[in-house]
Amino acid sequence: MKQYLPIIKITSIYVIIAGTWILFSDQILSWLITNQETYIRAQTVKGWFFVLVTAIILYRTILHEFRRHWEYERELEIIAVFSKNIRGILDPQLLSYKIINHIRDLFQAEIVFFGESEPQNKSIKFSSLDTEGDPVTQYVPVNSPLIKQIFDDVKTISSLKENLPFEIHGFTIDSSLQYAITPLVAREKVIGMIGFAKKGELISSDVHLLQAVAEISSQAFYAADLLQDNATQIQRLSTFRKIDDSILTHFSTQDLIEILLKEFTNNLDTDAASVTVYDNETQRLEFYSESGLENNDERYLEEACAYAKDHDSILVIQNTKSGIDSQRAFPVHHPIHDHALIGYAMAPLRNMGQLMGIVEVFSRKEINWDREKIQFFEALVKQTAIAIDKVNMVVNLKKSNIELIKSYEETLEGWSRAMDVRDHETENHTQRVTSLTIKMGERLGLSDEQLIQMRRGALLHDIGKLGVPDNILLKKGKLTDEEWEIMRQHPATAAELIKPIAFLAPAITIPYFHHEKWDGSGYPQGLSAGEIPIEARIFSIVDVWDALSSDRPYRKALSHFEVANYIFSQSGSHFDPQLVSTFLDLLLKEGLLSHEDLLHLRAN
Repeated sequence: MKQYLPIIKITSIYVIIAGTWILFSDQILSWLITNQETYIRAQTVKGWFFVLVTAIILYRTILHEFRRHWEYERELEIIAVFSKNIRGILDPQLLSYKIINHIRDLFQAEIVFFGESEPQNKSIKFSSLDTEGDPVTQYVPVNSPLIKQIFDDVKTISSLKENLPFEIHGFTIDSSLQYAITPLVAREKVIGMIGFAKKGELISSDVHLLQAVAEISSQAFYAADLLQDNATQIQRLSTFRKIDDSILTHFSTQDLIEILLKEFTNNLDTDAASVTVYDNETQRLEFYSESGLENNDERYLEEACAYAKDHDSILVIQNTKSGIDSQRAFPVHHPIHDHALIGYAMAPLRNMGQLMGIVEVFSRKEINWDREKIQFFEALVKQTAIAIDKVNMVVNLKKSNIELIKSYEETLEGWSRAMDVRDHETENHTQRVTSLTIKMGERLGLSDEQLIQMRRGALLHDIGKLGVPDNILLKKGKLTDEEWEIMRQHPATAAELIKPIAFLAPAITIPYFHHEKWDGSGYPQGLSAGEIPIEARIFSIVDVWDALSSDRPYRKALSHFEVANYIFSQSGSHFDPQLVSTFLDLLLKEGLLSHEDLLHLRAN
């Protein structure tokens, strides 16, 4: 229906004029003219006059409608071009730049105005740009009269309707300039304002066009802000994921804190950060920093932690140079002085209600955080507290585990000494064979885990003899066949004792297999060659070496050469030939066998 209004309007005007003319023109002529001939001529003139008047009226009416149509098409074209130019721009700063320049070109403006709402400061970031491209930016209170009209009343202000001069917080324009300024509204919320001032006449279509541009700009800003918010949320989630990963992969407090500090500076747009935590081991406050900050002021650290103890909330100082918190002053050696830092924020590190220390962030510019950023800072601090607590827990568990293992090892050594005493072995027999066995393992390049289990197995190599009665174990004479059969059961007894203990189960190879022989004539299973675990093959050589080279109640110790000669003679029958060769080299290195003796053995 709307598209037919111009036609209806023109037709209606014509009908009214024509009807009025027909109804009243003849009566007026008859009153004025009585002569018939003159009356006829007047009728002719009247007809032409009617044609001329209606033609002029129709022309002006149609021209007006065409102009309105042309203006409408022009606005549509301008809006289409404007929409195309800003389409896809998702950076708010670049978007602002594009919009400002487009308005300046569109209205031939001398000055362009742009304002962004800053809810966290209860102000408007107001910028003006003149024809020379020199921007002037200031933060304007929301209670500024002109700003209040725009934001509270959500109305367009222009020199068409307002007789008041343009003035925003001390910023004015030349009185010869005409201006218009309109709010940017997105989702029924004023997010900013935009306008211009120009020379010459300001017409209503200029204001209407500005409002159309503002509407499109508002939606563009809303989309850009929404995308930026989403990107920020994704980045923050990614940050928390990084921290979680760091907790799993870093078990050093210093390494973990270095990672956390980088996340603080990267995500909060600050220049430096520090963490101060209480070290239970040193009983001191430890200061960790990023970006080269240093702080040797122990007094300040204590004061800062005391402040945090009494204050659960985050402390944010927008500008430390203009109004430091009256309850808090920065000491002379505080890093905020040495690095020209202005913005400052501090939060207590707490876990389970216990104060662990503080987190501080520093900036070379003012800190203007909105509520979301403050909440993110708070969440980062909480995550940091959890991370540090978890690392400390792991460190303490490791320390406890080391102490526990140490106590286990000391217990094993105690058992081994007790078995030596019971078996009337020479003093420190078990310690000697254990040490030499480990040296053999290291020479053969066995892993750390294998060496640990070898040590435990060597300490417990004769634990199975606990099941052998004293009358057999300590018998000085030759054992009977039955007694020997009982004695041969001690490896199996060792397995029964060790296997149920998870801590010792991996060390079973030496206690169970060290009486096996290379040729398969040993016990308990009669294994041969490579079937015998290497740990047991190594230990069998070392055990014989120590037994023969030590004094016994029933005989004197053999010389090192004699023992080496015996072991060499058993190569390939009792012992692994390759391990015998390695063992002889080890004896040479340890000074237990001379180079000449070794050459003599190998020559024979």
